[in-house]
Amino acid sequence: MLFVMLGSSCGTIIHKDFAKVTFTGNVGEPVTITTADSAYAAQLLPATICIRRKYLNEPVRFTSDSYLYADIVPGRKYDGTTFPVNFLFTSGAGIIVDALTHRHFLPARDQYKVVAVSKSSDAAKPETHIYGERSYAAMHTSRHEIAIGLGLFSQAGWHHFNHHLDKINKAYKIVDNGCLHSKPAQVSWFLNYSYRFSPRFAAGASLGWAHRKLYTVIDTYDNADFTPVNEMKINSIKHRTFYFMPTATYTWWFFKNTSLYSKIGAGISLQALKVDDWFACPELTTEHTRAEFAFQVTPVGLNIGNGPVGGFIEAGYGAEGIVNIGLKCRFGK
Repeated sequence: MLFVMLGSSCGTIIHKDFAKVTFTGNVGEPVTITTADSAYAAQLLPATICIRRKYLNEPVRFTSDSYLYADIVPGRKYDGTTFPVNFLFTSGAGIIVDALTHRHFLPARDQYKVVAVSKSSDAAKPETHIYGERSYAAMHTSRHEIAIGLGLFSQAGWHHFNHHLDKINKAYKIVDNGCLHSKPAQVSWFLNYSYRFSPRFAAGASLGWAHRKLYTVIDTYDNADFTPVNEMKINSIKHRTFYFMPTATYTWWFFKNTSLYSKIGAGISLQALKVDDWFACPELTTEHTRAEFAFQVTPVGLNIGNGPVGGFIEAGYGAEGIVNIGLKCRFGK
């Protein structure tokens, strides 16, 4: 039973490797239907054939003696029932099996109409008809994309910031003596430019600025009897980071008005840290500058809208932030 649960998936149990696809049309002669790996000769329309699920996004071609035909890309759609069943009953292993076997995909439509023109009419071959995911991908054809975004919990310069905070903690025994810290999340503003080489792949750069400010309430105590030896004071640490990163984006799923993508970037950050008014410790009251490695890894991003203006939301980790939202402007063909 355990072997079946780990080695199978909802898709492999419910769906076979082949999907049945029906083609209809008003052609009165036998047609040869050719898929990515098979050929079906002497078929009279309507005809139902089997196509491997992994080839649903590949063109199907039609030939006969008297007609020219438009190629058809059947396209595919995700079977939404497979994910929750796999997650509940196979501990997620079935999701991987389905991804490798493509059995979580269904044909985009139940039937496809074949468009044909007579060879005797000297007409050109009709254009390819594309359905499903690839038809949505064709909508995402703008070459240039500019995005402005806001990121929460930016990790830009975090190591530099913590290094100086640790020095202050040690100087005032903040951890031992329970002084109060207020640590707001670092906010990042960024501007991205991407050039789309294909509907799926784009490359560009990200330029951003991140800011963090910490207020510390100091009330130091004598270690022996916890008698206050200094009056309470409020001080601040200001930390600013500018970063620049070349980026690469891969769009791995298209819907009608949205798409899902992953992004990665790596570059450099320039940081400035200013410590204000730390009494009895003048060596800490100074400014520090530093250059560090900057990166952003975004496993999942969602584009909303495929027109000239749209929005996005991302979940990732790095200089831009852990949760990022913003607007995108697309132009050029």
